[in-house]
Amino acid sequence: MTSPKKVTPYAVIFVLRVVEVCTQSATVPLVSPPLPSRPFLAVWNVPSEKCGSDFGVDLSLDSYNIVSNPDQKWNGTYMTIFYSQQMGLYPYYDDDNMPINGGIPQVVNMTAHLAKAAEDIRTLISDPDYRGLAVIDWEGWKPVWNRNWDTKAIYKNASRSLVEKHHPDWRKEKIEAAAKAEFEAAGRTMFTETILLARKLRPKAHWGYYLFPDCYNYKKSTYNGTAAYSCPQIELERNNQIQWLFQDSTALYPSIYLSSRFEQTEDSRWFVYFRMKEAFRMRASRKEQSIPVFAYTRFVYEETREYLTKVCA
Repeated sequence: MTSPKKVTPYAVIFVLRVVEVCTQSATVPLVSPPLPSRPFLAVWNVPSEKCGSDFGVDLSLDSYNIVSNPDQKWNGTYMTIFYSQQMGLYPYYDDDNMPINGGIPQVVNMTAHLAKAAEDIRTLISDPDYRGLAVIDWEGWKPVWNRNWDTKAIYKNASRSLVEKHHPDWRKEKIEAAAKAEFEAAGRTMFTETILLARKLRPKAHWGYYLFPDCYNYKKSTYNGTAAYSCPQIELERNNQIQWLFQDSTALYPSIYLSSRFEQTEDSRWFVYFRMKEAFRMRASRKEQSIPVFAYTRFVYEETREYLTKVCA
């Protein structure tokens, strides 16, 4: 999707389940309608409303059984997405490495965060009976310490500095352990309390976090003697560490975006298969009822304008 400063992801969400029966009238409903009941459902998450209003282009999404918000608006009846600046006081570092809302979850005032989150939810989803998709897109940092590498290492460094500030006499190993524990505890609190608040305010919505679960299967490995893009064991274990997140969610939103290296290759099947397999594994780990899995995909390859190609069986 995007960094916290940018909001330009174009996606279609493929819904992998049968949902409740929907009855709609031609007039504006008094309450939000549920998603249509179909064995396979695609939900439009593309800001294409100006195609018709400004350019007179009718995408005719209904002809393809694609569900979209009225007038194909970005947020609306069936699909709503919350970015970093639209859900509470989410902490992150911007592109200039400047801390926003403190930068790391350990320093966030949770009372103030939840108060703003409640206001944001009521603003973006005004209908208390909303029954569409509700996606929280927080990508600045991961709640698992060891998944914050590369540009995300800044969150680990800031966490170490915070501990060292309060305990300048501690050994490096002790600082590292404390920084990890404090970061993960604060991250869990922020993710958990935010989604529980969202569920309380809009209980019929399908709440979940974009990119959860992920399995980082970007390198080809061996699976049952066959070269495939299976999920590394270490990433399965890291997903096990955040079962609390899947327990609190009422929908899962993994990504099956394909890069151009998968163009016209059978490898794309393995890549998608293992990502979806992991999503269903984490769904099965829940203690309560089953929840839907909504897979984010694009109609073009990542970072290109080339449309996805068909791989024949």
